[in-house]
Amino acid sequence: MPGFVLAFFTLTDVPAISVFALYGQMLLYMLISIALFTVGDTFLK
Repeated sequence: MPGFVLAFFTLTDVPAISVFALYGQMLLYMLISIALFTVGDTFLK
């Protein structure tokens, strides 16, 4: 969920970029957040 919150507060609004670009960037933020959590959970136990 941190990726969604970070994307929500840092990405620009829809008129500045297209809807598909917004969703793509939000997906990227969430995937990076999940990946960092998984790596941290795996190696920092």
